[in-house]
Amino acid sequence: METRLVSLPLDQIESAALVVLSFEKENGKPVPGMADGWIEDLYKSGELKGKLLETALLHKPAGLKAGRLLVVGGGKAADFGAAELRKVAGAALRLLKSKGARNLALVLETGYAAPEDVSAAVEGAVLGDYHPDR
Repeated sequence: METRLVSLPLDQIESAALVVLSFEKENGKPVPGMADGWIEDLYKSGELKGKLLETALLHKPAGLKAGRLLVVGGGKAADFGAAELRKVAGAALRLLKSKGARNLALVLETGYAAPEDVSAAVEGAVLGDYHPDR
């Protein structure tokens, strides 16, 4: 597995799949995020609530270079930390790998891009890719 750290606008990231976090609504409103324009309809339809590890996969999202956009719920923003980020990264990798994605980019938004968060995301991806029978 190759791991790279890049800093690019969301619409410039080239990857088979882009993974973004989405949190539960606070005071009846979604928590603002970088991918709001792409996932707003998921909230409106009730298909996505932002619960921890809840997922929604969008194919060929308009305006993105990535072939897929995977939205993974982070639960309540106030309760989200490195342990939850590790779980999110592992779950995203397992799901996308099962769908044939050869690479992915996990988007860490402001507030979740500190060195310990980046480490947790990489650890989660490594653990998510681990198979004990190899």
